This record gives sequence, structure tokens and C-alpha cells, in this order.
Amino acid sequence: MADGKDDQNYLTNNGHGILGISDDDFTPPHLPSSRQPPSCQNIRILPGDGIKLLTHLPTNYLDVVLVTFPDPWPRECHVQWRVVQREVVREMHRVLKPFGRVYVATDAECFDAWTREKFQQESSSSSSSCDLVDGGDNGITTAHHWNELVPCPDRASWLPVVSYYEQKGLDEGRSTMLQCWQR
Repeated sequence: MADGKDDQNYLTNNGHGILGISDDDFTPPHLPSSRQPPSCQNIRILPGDGIKLLTHLPTNYLDVVLVTFPDPWPRECHVQWRVVQREVVREMHRVLKPFGRVYVATDAECFDAWTREKFQQESSSSSSSCDLVDGGDNGITTAHHWNELVPCPDRASWLPVVSYYEQKGLDEGRSTMLQCWQR
């Protein structure tokens, strides 16, 4: 994925490690109590706040970040609680490798619009400024530039399952909206 060429299903590719973070206080029913699927030795699922984890990860560390069905906090007075904020978009840019991607799945129109706005704000603010960051081994790059991939790459390659929250939305007549942002 770091070369940005082909999508691949990371669940079936043991050449990649997968770290799942969830602040939900449950173990999905298809996972054993150790939270380690026996057939997928490259997966670790940890409880906690994935946004806080970002600040502890090294620069250019991840290939992909998934944001799937977070609480949309639909009331205007609660937007500060939405998981995607400008600071978070900056941190995702920092921890992603060049050509790394952020995939977003939601059934809340307010969160879909909000997320797109935050990524666009970061792209427009960095392209109009002269802020440069050290891209590590890749030299100096413009800070926080994002490209939205439209259409979003095939969902089966990055989210091949339907979560409880997605199914609940589908049952209630909502549709799933997808975004993909590439560093």
C-alpha cells in the first residue's frame, strides 16, 4: 500500500500487521476472549482510544487508518467530540507512510460532510502556506496535503465485513457513505 498502486486485503496478507483499536467495551462475538483470531496471526485488537494512540506512533509508520462508524455526534453543540478534528487529520498525516490512506465509513450525513470538510481544510491550508515538514527518509514534503480518491476504492479490499453499527443503520434505512484520503 505504501507505493499507492494496488489495494489489497490486509486481513489475508500476513506480510502486514494489523492493529485494531476500539473504545467499545466488548469483544466481538467472532473473536476469542484473547482477541486474537487463531487463523490471523498478524492481527492485534486492543481496547482504548485510537486517537490517543496516534500521538505515540512514529512518523511514517502506518499504511492505512480506518475510521468506521464512529459516533457522529449529530447535534451542533457536540461537534467538538467528533473523532475527526483538524488536529487528528494532522496526526494521521504524520503517522501514515507516503501514499498512505485514511478510509472512512459512516451512515451519518453530518459526519460524512464534517470529515470531508476537515480533510479539505487541511489540504487548502497547507497548499496556501509555506509550511514544510521533514518527511524522514523521503525528504521534505508539503505539510498535510491530502487527495480524495473518487470513487473510493472497492470496499471489499479494506472493509470486507458489515459491523453491528452498520447493520443497525441499514436496518433503519440509512446508507453507508465511504471516503478515501491519500497522503
